[in-house]
Amino acid sequence: MNPLRAAIAELGSRPDSPRVRAALAEARFRLALETEPAEAAELLRAAAEADPFQPKVFLHLGRLLHREGKYFAALREYRRAAELVPDSRRVHRLIAQAEQDLGQSRKREKPAADTWLLLLLDQLSKEHPTRAQVTACLAVGAEHGSSAELAVAAVLVQAHDQVPIDVRELGTSHPLLDAVLDLVETLEPEAFVSSAVAHLRAQRLPVEVVCWAHFTKWEKLSALDALQLLDRYPDDVRSLDCFRELEIAVLDACARRAWTEDNPHEAKLLWRETIPLDPHRVPVAVNLALLAARTRTAEEYAPAWARLAELLYLHAAAIGDVQVVLDDRVTLHRAISQNSRQRHVLGRERPDDEQLRAWLADPEALEVWLREWDCYYLNARLGFRSPTHRLGVRSPAARDALIRHVDTELRTRNWSGISVFCDLARAAFAEACEEPDEHLELEQGRANALLDEAFRRALLVRRMLHVLADDPHPLRLGLLLARHLFALPWAVYQPLCVERGLVEPGVDLVRLFESDLIHLAAREDRLEALDECVELLPHRLAPRAFRCRALQQAGRLDEAYEETLTALQLRVPEEDVPRRRSLVVLLGVIGREAIPESLRDFHDRTSLEAHVEAARVALLRFPQSGTLRLHLAKALTLLGGADRMAEAERLLAEGVATALTDEQREEFEQGLSWTGEAAEVDTARRKVIDLLDAALNRAQDAVDEYNEARYAGMAYRSLDKVRQALDELSQALTIAEEAGLEREVTELEKWLDRLGELEGELQHRG
Repeated sequence: MNPLRAAIAELGSRPDSPRVRAALAEARFRLALETEPAEAAELLRAAAEADPFQPKVFLHLGRLLHREGKYFAALREYRRAAELVPDSRRVHRLIAQAEQDLGQSRKREKPAADTWLLLLLDQLSKEHPTRAQVTACLAVGAEHGSSAELAVAAVLVQAHDQVPIDVRELGTSHPLLDAVLDLVETLEPEAFVSSAVAHLRAQRLPVEVVCWAHFTKWEKLSALDALQLLDRYPDDVRSLDCFRELEIAVLDACARRAWTEDNPHEAKLLWRETIPLDPHRVPVAVNLALLAARTRTAEEYAPAWARLAELLYLHAAAIGDVQVVLDDRVTLHRAISQNSRQRHVLGRERPDDEQLRAWLADPEALEVWLREWDCYYLNARLGFRSPTHRLGVRSPAARDALIRHVDTELRTRNWSGISVFCDLARAAFAEACEEPDEHLELEQGRANALLDEAFRRALLVRRMLHVLADDPHPLRLGLLLARHLFALPWAVYQPLCVERGLVEPGVDLVRLFESDLIHLAAREDRLEALDECVELLPHRLAPRAFRCRALQQAGRLDEAYEETLTALQLRVPEEDVPRRRSLVVLLGVIGREAIPESLRDFHDRTSLEAHVEAARVALLRFPQSGTLRLHLAKALTLLGGADRMAEAERLLAEGVATALTDEQREEFEQGLSWTGEAAEVDTARRKVIDLLDAALNRAQDAVDEYNEARYAGMAYRSLDKVRQALDELSQALTIAEEAGLEREVTELEKWLDRLGELEGELQHRG
């Protein structure tokens, strides 16, 4: 058994699903390429029925019919292929060839016995049929066709107002034709209803023909008369599906007439009357939406368009195929998006800054434009048969981004069936990474156009972000713009943009767009907005730094400290490394602000001691505050003393061990160096002070003893003590000079002069 036939049989036994239908269509198509023309045509028709979105099926079926000389039938298949691949030159060339061959065949000969009815249908489908061609078709039908076929043809001609042919001249008699002519020639509405019911009861006419005749005959009645006439039919007729369609058609015709006569309120009432008959009819929703737009009814405008969108998605969900009414969804979302844009941007491809400011000042119009364009883009992607073009780039990153976009933009809508549609869309994107790609070249032009449009929109959003920089609080709208901008996977689209010449090589689109938002966030101090920015850019350090700064400025020091430490633990891209330094600086600011304001400054030893104690408490609270640690160490060295110098060295050694950056570690190491030097200076100062105190005490004792005794021998004894004091001062001066204690050197030199004078006086008296 042929493997393809076996595959077709096996697939036919599986449960119906889009994937099974697609595989079945592919198997039938390949088998058709190997079989005789008659069987091939049947296989191709079956393939088209299973998957009506494969242009190659209609193309090959058209070529098969074309070779057999069935030009009209071939044209129909070529045109169906052209609807799927409108950019294909090959398809349009075949259409032109078939039209030329069909035209020549019509000129050469009259319609054939087996094609006269098809050619008649072709003529009647035109807006202005050629009467001669219609007459020729009817003549061949009268000669070769059956009475039933000729009756059908006569009914069709009778239904076409543009072809005034007396069908009685055909000379045929058939119950169907006679009954139709009876209805058409009835002049009174009530009599028409009675006759129509009689024909239905006698089964001379199908209900479809009765409904057509009724609508054609009485479509000009007023709305009230038309509805009253429908009420004259018996209940069993009124319960038929076809009669329901007649009621809808009558209401629609009356509503359209009211619309034309500038009576929108009556039109709205009549269209709404069709909703109970068919709540899910898309054309009615379209009409009501257009009517709301025309009447500018604010409270009805948004619900009317939302209802239309809901129905379009509901139809696709009910059938289980995202391709159903996809073109209508694409057109709808694009139209609403363009309409929102045109509120402030008229007739310009590139709006100026003033128009952008006006647009940004209208958040409703801005949000509708962003939201509807995103929905347009998602549906446009779903419209590609090529899995590569469906994703933009065949990669998991593009797939995941589009799936997230579906959930963000569509699943949140409160619409009937939207969850089912979203599941279908997710599956369509998820399966695109695994499907074979047979439509890549056919859809390349359309894919390029969509990418160009997405890139132009991204540039426009970026210009809006730049214009927002003048706003005092730009982040709220900036986040709205950025959410929609970042929804597209620019990282994987970038190579395509470079290939298309949209972006210079080396430019990182993602970093470019992120930098624009970060620039706006730098001016923001509201925590709610910064929280959203952190959520949108969790991998960037700058928004976290701005949020920590806002917490610090709000006086929430403990929160600011903890979040700053958390942010510093993140791995960040190279461009965010400078932000780490700013966070380290912020920790220092937090620590300094933890010192009570009344104790931050000092002017004497007492206030310095109070300042040091407050700094100790603050450092216990914020141990990673490097600036506070350095400051406390310096303050301790100012107070001096072995214990304080040891404490300063310990603090700086701990700082080296726990430093957050290499720069901070270097600062602590330098601090240890100058703390050691300060300890040596402090020791020298202590020795100088001790020597000075001893010398002054000794000199004071000498003076006191001399004043009490007042005799020459005592002068010599006091002189010895003064000279000992001078030796101590000289020793202290040497130490002070070596330690660089300038203030102490000056003080010692003063005392040396004074004791020198005292020495001279005692020597004279002795």
